[in-house]
Amino acid sequence: MDDSDTNRAVIGALLAKVGFVIESAPGGAEAVAAVAGAPEPQDAVLMDVAMPEVDGITATTRIRALDSTRAEIPIIAVTAHTAPEDRRRCFAAGMNGFVEKPVRRTDLLNALHAVLEPAGHRIGH
Repeated sequence: MDDSDTNRAVIGALLAKVGFVIESAPGGAEAVAAVAGAPEPQDAVLMDVAMPEVDGITATTRIRALDSTRAEIPIIAVTAHTAPEDRRRCFAAGMNGFVEKPVRRTDLLNALHAVLEPAGHRIGH
């Protein structure tokens, strides 16, 4: 979930190349709605931190408050806000991983691997 069309397209293309099915949302409120309303829970959420209206920290907090197993979906911060206090805020909100922008393929796939394979999902690189 990212408010930048370009970032969503680049990350989506990168992940589609390795076999992921991508659903995207332009903001935090839409991300929460997508997680809450999906017919099947997503395997993971990539969450930008700085978005207008509902930021990634707030969206993560709302997802974690859902009354279902969807509250446990792995959420990975994808952000240019990389100071130690930014990382702490992400993890304190309930995020499971952290990837810096500009996104490097290896970093993104490693972060997904870290949250998906322990949950029994197999991913390719």
